[in-house]
Amino acid sequence: FENVARGAGTSFQWNDDGTKAFTGLGGGFVQEFSVGNAYDTSSTFIYNGFFNTAFFGSNDAGAGQKIRFLNNGKKIFVGSSSSFDKVHEFDIGTAFDLTSSITYIATDTTETFNKALDFSNDETKLFSTNTDSNGNTLIVQKTLSTTGTIKDGFSNETTLNIESDITSVWSI
Repeated sequence: FENVARGAGTSFQWNDDGTKAFTGLGGGFVQEFSVGNAYDTSSTFIYNGFFNTAFFGSNDAGAGQKIRFLNNGKKIFVGSSSSFDKVHEFDIGTAFDLTSSITYIATDTTETFNKALDFSNDETKLFSTNTDSNGNTLIVQKTLSTTGTIKDGFSNETTLNIESDITSVWSI
């Protein structure tokens, strides 16, 4: 797999059946690979191509550092962790196929220092991890105003500070 990848991958996701793999890179790039044996990184990986958020007028040099598809593979969210902290949303013409038509939908510019990106199973909440000014890990939960899209904004946002908001229980 390392011999096939072009650039240093910063995030990774499988499609719904494990026959495609996707890596996010800096510079706005997201790569797509076909996989010989589902969910098997020791099998053959064939480079299918890429898309770049800059093609859509993003100018976000850090985009591609985090990627997340919706469950049906018809949308991809591409996040950055640079001085341009954003999450970009794109519609995909064919599920989990970055070589099909891709349409820019929206950008959320309220993210700061986002290190990870995920959705709830029902796609009503967006989660990201950030750090505060003291270096504490934060989990940010945003309730989407419309399921599966950031274009309509968020109806609620909460933040959990891992270092101060969680009580540890240790047993021996």
